[in-house]
Amino acid sequence: MSLTKILYKLKLNKDINYTQYLRSLKNLSELDIIRHSYDLQTGSYLKRFFAREKKYIQYTNEISQVINSNFKNFRTMIDCGCGEMTVSYLIIKRLISVKKFFLCDISLNRMMEGKKFLRKKLNKTLTNKLNFFCTSLDKIPFKDNSIDLIFTSHALEPNKIKSINIIKELYRISKKGLIFCEPDYTTASREQKKRMK
Repeated sequence: MSLTKILYKLKLNKDINYTQYLRSLKNLSELDIIRHSYDLQTGSYLKRFFAREKKYIQYTNEISQVINSNFKNFRTMIDCGCGEMTVSYLIIKRLISVKKFFLCDISLNRMMEGKKFLRKKLNKTLTNKLNFFCTSLDKIPFKDNSIDLIFTSHALEPNKIKSINIIKELYRISKKGLIFCEPDYTTASREQKKRMK
């Protein structure tokens, strides 16, 4: 069966763990597994956002406070692994002094959903600051020290083995600092640890 047919059947079956199933195929790279898995989940993060918007607001309030307390006078920021841009949206609204926001993800489908979402939610002044691109986080098309602040939210977690290379790449392009908002295995519940594994 072709990969296209497999992905179509998976999309119809909402009860399956896409990543786990794609790993069982044995002929896909980890990068392809992550990309296809997120493509199949397109739209689910926006649904979760609208169902739990207050929790997202609390989460991004804390992130914004950390950014404002630790990073002064930064003009450029990149949200690496932005997905459908639900977290990006709330942070962009709070950091209006930033001149350019870059948003990147491995899943073009999710980025297209996120781009539509941001265009509906943000005013023209803010949307004019946005720059979108699709890439793997271990090969970002920027020069060394070219972006003031790098941000991730649950973007390193699915990359497991590649996360060290991704951190090195993000450090390479960072000028002033990095903020990683990632799950912590040591404080996770039993269910969260099982998911992380």
